[in-house]
Amino acid sequence: MNDNTRTPLVSVVIPAFKGAFFEQMVRSVLDQTFRNFELIVVDDASPFDFSAILAKFGDTRITYHRNGQNLGGKNLSEAYRHACSFAKGKYIVLASDDDVYMPAYLERMVALAESNPGVSLFSCRVGHIDESGELRDAGVPVLPFE
Repeated sequence: MNDNTRTPLVSVVIPAFKGAFFEQMVRSVLDQTFRNFELIVVDDASPFDFSAILAKFGDTRITYHRNGQNLGGKNLSEAYRHACSFAKGKYIVLASDDDVYMPAYLERMVALAESNPGVSLFSCRVGHIDESGELRDAGVPVLPFE
């Protein structure tokens, strides 16, 4: 069955404004070992041409929307809330335009969520990458809470 003929289990939502690492971010989502997801990009009235970048991928799991005005500059929560309104998945990943995910990220998060049905929110270890792409800090893992 094609990934696009069923409702996605996971919706990865990105209110995008910055373009510096955007293409790398999208590639890291599309390269996930877990395949049943949709990637929702909401261009938050950015000066970057995200639609042209996304067109290069040619992946039908990607949907693109553009805000008429910038929401995140005034209220970042509103930008995420609006981006989430397009989600169809059982699970939602709140992503940023400069995040990069390890290949098994979605697979591991879905397994964690499925094995802990009473938990509503999960967080993961965050690494910090410098401008040259080098991992500088792997951070501390955060445990799920109920």
